[in-house]
Amino acid sequence: MNSSPILPGDLRLLVLAPNWLGDVVMHTPLLSLLDAGREAVRAATGRELHLTLGVRNAWAGLFASDRRVDELLLLERGGRYGGIRGLRRLAGRLKEGDFDAVLICPPSLRTALVSWLARIDTRVGYRSDGRSFFLTEGLDPQERGTLHYSREMLALGATWLRRTGVAEATLQGFPNATSLPGCRSIRPAFEPTGKPFWVVAPGSTYGEAKTWPLDRVAEFVAEARSIHGQRIVFLGDEAARGFTDRLKERLDLAWGDDPGADSDLVDLTGRTDLTQAVAVLKAADAFVGNDSGLMHLAAALGLPTVGVFGSSNPDWTAPVGPAVAAVTASGFACRPCYLKECNQAEFCLETVQAATVLAAVHG
Repeated sequence: MNSSPILPGDLRLLVLAPNWLGDVVMHTPLLSLLDAGREAVRAATGRELHLTLGVRNAWAGLFASDRRVDELLLLERGGRYGGIRGLRRLAGRLKEGDFDAVLICPPSLRTALVSWLARIDTRVGYRSDGRSFFLTEGLDPQERGTLHYSREMLALGATWLRRTGVAEATLQGFPNATSLPGCRSIRPAFEPTGKPFWVVAPGSTYGEAKTWPLDRVAEFVAEARSIHGQRIVFLGDEAARGFTDRLKERLDLAWGDDPGADSDLVDLTGRTDLTQAVAVLKAADAFVGNDSGLMHLAAALGLPTVGVFGSSNPDWTAPVGPAVAAVTASGFACRPCYLKECNQAEFCLETVQAATVLAAVHG
């Protein structure tokens, strides 16, 4: 666990990470930028940078041994931090950290208000959700897709670095590649019967409008098996199990839930925690899924990744990695709509064919 000692005179910076897994992964270039700027901060201020990452318990395992981060502050959205009383409890916890500055990644009013209540001197964030009053350095939000989300997060870091007196702290030339060095110690998981496999993640927490339909996924899996002889491992949360249960009714193939069994398809939906999911992704040959947290996780781990985009916008949230592709439907003026449920006569993702996604995997 991250536990670098706090020394007198350290410049204490808190980064409040986003709430959702995909956004958490996409904000990691910000951590790289801040880590790369340590020497420049020292030269400009005469102080050592001590970087604390405030992150939900659910995602903390991704950063447990991340050397970019000096300390983890584990947070929850609800529970004792829910409601009005929880707001004050959380502010009190942040105040105990005696932070000099905070970068507020979540776009909510609540996170800016908490930072203000904690009396953190410098509060950097986007002027969204009516929270300008609570920020000392506010950035104007842009239309979604003008910048990739990872670059929006980099802009927060660059703004703070400029404020500290670091020269040339601009985004130009700094890579927005997502990375999870804290996951290096997680060993790759099984290979079913010793043979390579692809991971397919059919779920999306946001809603059906981001989900490649059942019929198209069934066609993809059938063609991957019949044409390429490819084994498939399904990953996702408990909600994705309903999707794979319906898929089993469509496909006359050998299914199993034992990773070591001789099965064409292995269903692990709802059966892995985050660390186990990382281990499975590390052992895979490719990833195919909707715009989701698992898609971004796969890309950041360096896995060849194909994201299927419906209501969301790849200009804003495409996977970032060494071998990635975003597949979208063409000819739909309504997309990206950012809706949870499609309200059109024809759902755009119904037109994304299995052959198109297979070509992207092999491309």
